[in-house]
Amino acid sequence: MNSIDYSLCEQEPIHIPGLIQPHGYALSFDVQTFLVTGAGINFSLPLIGTSLSQWLSSELLEGITRWLEENDEGKSIWYAIDLPLLGLPNIDILVTRNKNEALLESLPSIEGNQHICTQSRLGGAASRIASAESIEGMCRYMSEEILTLTGYDRVMVYRFDREYNGCVIAETRQPDPHIISYLDLNFPASDIPAQARELYRKNLIRVIVDADYIPMGFLRSPGLPPLDMTYSHLRSISPVHIEYLHNMGVKATMTISILIEGNLWGLIACHHTTPLPLSLRIIQLCETFGEIFSALLVTRLESDLQKQQTRLLTLLESMSERFQNENHSTPIFAEAISDYASLFLSLLNADGFSLFSPNYFKSYGKECNREEIAILVASLESQMVDKLFMTHSLAHIFPHFPQSLLEKCAGIVFLKTTIPEPLYWIWIRQEQSFTLTWSGNPNEKGYINDQGGISPRTSFAAYKEIVRYQSRQWEQSEREFLPLLQNTLDHLGSTFATKSTNRQQAKKIEVLEDEKSLHYSQLLESLIELIEQRDAYTAGHTRRVAHYCDIIGRVMNLDPLTHSTLFEAAVLHDIGKVVVPDAVLLKPGKLTDNEYTLIQQHVTTGFNLLDKISYYRPLAEIIRHHHEKYDGTGYPQKLKGDEIPIPSHIMMVADAIDAMTSNRIYQPRRSMRKAIEEIIRYRGIWYHPDVADAAAASLDLLEGDLLSTQIPLTPIEHARFAYFFKDPLTEAYNEAYLKMVLEDQLPERGFLCYALVELKGMSAYNITNGWHSGDALIRSIALLLFKIIPSDNIFRVLGDDFIIGFSSDSEYDFLASRLPVSMETIMLNLRKLTPQEVQTVLDQT
Repeated sequence: MNSIDYSLCEQEPIHIPGLIQPHGYALSFDVQTFLVTGAGINFSLPLIGTSLSQWLSSELLEGITRWLEENDEGKSIWYAIDLPLLGLPNIDILVTRNKNEALLESLPSIEGNQHICTQSRLGGAASRIASAESIEGMCRYMSEEILTLTGYDRVMVYRFDREYNGCVIAETRQPDPHIISYLDLNFPASDIPAQARELYRKNLIRVIVDADYIPMGFLRSPGLPPLDMTYSHLRSISPVHIEYLHNMGVKATMTISILIEGNLWGLIACHHTTPLPLSLRIIQLCETFGEIFSALLVTRLESDLQKQQTRLLTLLESMSERFQNENHSTPIFAEAISDYASLFLSLLNADGFSLFSPNYFKSYGKECNREEIAILVASLESQMVDKLFMTHSLAHIFPHFPQSLLEKCAGIVFLKTTIPEPLYWIWIRQEQSFTLTWSGNPNEKGYINDQGGISPRTSFAAYKEIVRYQSRQWEQSEREFLPLLQNTLDHLGSTFATKSTNRQQAKKIEVLEDEKSLHYSQLLESLIELIEQRDAYTAGHTRRVAHYCDIIGRVMNLDPLTHSTLFEAAVLHDIGKVVVPDAVLLKPGKLTDNEYTLIQQHVTTGFNLLDKISYYRPLAEIIRHHHEKYDGTGYPQKLKGDEIPIPSHIMMVADAIDAMTSNRIYQPRRSMRKAIEEIIRYRGIWYHPDVADAAAASLDLLEGDLLSTQIPLTPIEHARFAYFFKDPLTEAYNEAYLKMVLEDQLPERGFLCYALVELKGMSAYNITNGWHSGDALIRSIALLLFKIIPSDNIFRVLGDDFIIGFSSDSEYDFLASRLPVSMETIMLNLRKLTPQEVQTVLDQT
């Protein structure tokens, strides 16, 4: 029997049998001309070639014409005719559109149980079915309703699997012990060949009134091919199927198709042990009921599918969000994603999960070793479609695999991603052997009969088969979820690669930033050193301000970070003075208004210098405001109160304390106590009250630098003073410096007495000889004085004269003895003066 070629059954042209069942009448006609193109031989009238207008009333013909214009192939309309028609007694007719022809079929009107076929009954039945808790429950209710509606002995709901094997999942029978049950029995796909399934998909209902019928011929107009009876109600059935029904003891059947999205999901199969005619009304109501049931089933399946997909999507989105938000320490994507292995395992309800690449392997749950996974990868790579492969029976594809592998990996989902590198994702389900009960031996589907044809099997007794090497089947929700899962994994891989690249770039940038910070820091240190070299007083000032800020900050309990930032800012708070001209920065005296405006710019300059690098930005903000005042009278932004950061308030007070306790040329130093008293005096005006109080509280800790002075102590500082206080023509000190000496601003430069050297006749000399000659003469007189008296004692005053300071009268006498009375035409007049007389001379000038 195994040598039988059952594919021959699938080649039988069952849609063009050229025969009809004899319980009705059928004719075909052209939809354009309405000429009859074919008719069953059981008609008593010669119909072929005649016009339907000869046989139908104009009203009926007009209705059929209108209906044909509005409907496509496969659509039907039913009419109940009370009068004899086409030479037939009281009938019902069914008109079906079939391409360029239409089929008119008639059945005798049958009263039967039409009284129960009401719209309200259908509505109530639909509500009952929709309320069922499961798909099986819906099918059971449907079988009960169809049995009540039609009176069949047995109504079954038959569901196809993916290979079109069928299983009876619901059944309702009449209370007759002779009506056997087929519930839970399975039927091989060969019982309903492919071309039969296609007819079920197109024509939703098929009725056999009497399986013992003798087919009636269907004649066609000469030259026309056999009529396609796909949508015919009376189409004659394949002899093989009739024999199949005889073997089951069935005399009448009705089959209603269950379609889901245009595909054949299952059948409602009705059996009767005796012939059972049905009216067209009953048949059409059953067909409508089948369509309603299909719609309800679609709703339920979509709802169940949506729930399952929502669960999967929720898990995937949660994992995806967590993965993307985490900072992964490893640069390998497989290692990073492996932290979510338990989630991936549960995602597809698998028994085991593995990640595999040439450089990485990890397995979880029911584990496979690396060698087993390598076998799967090598074999399944060629089976993938769009980088996906799924099966619940690996043995069906690779029966030669080791038994242990087929048991462990009976079901498998195999997925490949390529970003950032090729990686295989493998879910496995273990074998779940089970017993499948067939209706008859599935290996004995038929036999060769005496005529040499194929006959179906004769036994439908339960046949048990132990099924091995299969896992739980993957659900539709899981199958539809896989492409989305794959896209998400690709996205995660891409995101990981991007973040990994960004991390590498960030490290490079960090190194560059560190180098930049180092270079910038070195630059700042160089600038600070430059300032210190330009002005030793300013350098000492920044160190003292930082020291005072440190003490006041501790008293105010600043947090460690703020306290540290304040100290660093204080060290750099005068960095902006690097751009202040020497004429202003190094001026050892009071500044003019213009000079003061110019030096104020050092605050903004310092901010801009430090703000260019992230590390110094917090320092820059403090420095930016350290010359503001609490009452808003400061600079550069005239901020006030809490608009100014507390660290800047602290720096203001520290800066003021050092200014007051340092010795300036134009202002002698104050004691620390006096300086704090000044701070308290301006508490709440210039200085923040809390900071002023903290400074007062830290008085005992604050110590001024008694050596802080603007008086030149080194050769460099003396040279700086020369820049400001020496006459450029003679290099003698100028009148301003002499005034500082007379006012005791330079204590080490005090003199006991002075001499005024007057140059008489310089005006006439200049007129006669010119100003350049006059300047040369004055320079020569200065050089003469330098030879007699130390240069630090000589001051040029009053334009053409010199004042010389002496520590003793003998020094004056020495000058008087050496100084000539005249040079060229100029008289040198020498007068001895007291310090008070010198001041008078300068004041008169």
